[in-house]
Amino acid sequence: MMYFSSPGRWLFKISVKVALLLITSREFANIAKDDNVRERGALCGLIELGNKRATLALQPLTQNTDLADILELNMTVSDEAWRNLFQHKTNKQNTREFPDDELGSHKDWKERWNKWQAAAETIFKSNGRQTVLSKHKLQDLTTDQEAAIRPAVRRLAVAATAIATAAEAQAPKSNLLTDNDLQTKLNKAIYGDGAGVEPPADGTKLFTGAAGNGPQANCEGSNTTNKATTVAAALLCVCTKQSGAGNSEGNVCDYVTGTAQQWPAGSTFPGQTVITDATKLCDLKTEHKLSAEALAARVTAITNLIARRTGAATFGKTINGGCTGSQDGGMCIKYTDLGNDGSKKYTDIPWLGQVADLETALRKHEATVQVHQQAASAIKTMRLQTQSLIYSEPPQPREQIQPKTSTPEKNKRQRMRATQRQ
Repeated sequence: MMYFSSPGRWLFKISVKVALLLITSREFANIAKDDNVRERGALCGLIELGNKRATLALQPLTQNTDLADILELNMTVSDEAWRNLFQHKTNKQNTREFPDDELGSHKDWKERWNKWQAAAETIFKSNGRQTVLSKHKLQDLTTDQEAAIRPAVRRLAVAATAIATAAEAQAPKSNLLTDNDLQTKLNKAIYGDGAGVEPPADGTKLFTGAAGNGPQANCEGSNTTNKATTVAAALLCVCTKQSGAGNSEGNVCDYVTGTAQQWPAGSTFPGQTVITDATKLCDLKTEHKLSAEALAARVTAITNLIARRTGAATFGKTINGGCTGSQDGGMCIKYTDLGNDGSKKYTDIPWLGQVADLETALRKHEATVQVHQQAASAIKTMRLQTQSLIYSEPPQPREQIQPKTSTPEKNKRQRMRATQRQ
């Protein structure tokens, strides 16, 4: 009995062979159109963030005065003896600096004085006290009501200060970035220049050291000797053919338009025209709100395309491990100390390391913004509470306000001790 293979089985075998051929041909076949289209897309993912096109997805909090307002109100409703400590002896509408000769025995007062002094600035001005009370809708406060809310205001001041102090200890505001910080760091990694002038005048900031002769001399080396030290330089290595090359090299990063310019002859870095020819393959118009997660995804898109082999790693189409910029020599960037048999990491690549550092800085920035947002929300609630204290704090009996058995000096010392807890 004879058996015949079905057409479907033969087609399956042919498909497998073709697939294997396509996989193996990426490294060993000559340069073809779109061979580096994925690499171009990954690098453009970073280049598109340059030249002020990226801003922070999570912006720092705008400065608010809620804590200062609470401290100011606390100073305003404090007893007169305490307020007078901060008044200038001759210029009564101003505060005074810490008087060492008078209050130097209070060891912890000096470090707190600036905060207290700032809280007292307004109340000594003409109608200053009324201005502060009006800010909290307490302009009609009676003497009895003021005495009644004084302890509650002090508690709010202590609590609000504690929240602000804890937030700063957990997430220092020095971690915060501005849009300018972000753009400067991105431009430095992309173009080697914090200003991010686009297109760069020449390649001297894209590469480091003296120019080599052709792509191979500039795009191959260790993490410390490879001259291509920026994202834009890496794009030139994978998308710009060497001088005199023809065939499909110009379309290696884009099937339709590709790049028309060539790497300059001799020991010269690519100039503005060549750089513009390569970066035009990227979207240089769209603006981006950049988060740490979004930046991490763009970095991963690059590292996923780095091929680590014994003795070296390459990014882009390589022919037998070469990056010559020609059809039969490879168009890529090569790191000779990033092989899978070594201990180097992707972040040892200068431009990738800079972007990775920025990602870390963004994560710290975002965590800091969130912590201070929560603190600001809690303090704002406390500030709003001050407006309703006259309804929640019952008036004290007058004999408690002015006890006959206490001397003025004793009352003053008690009030000072209570205020020190602010």
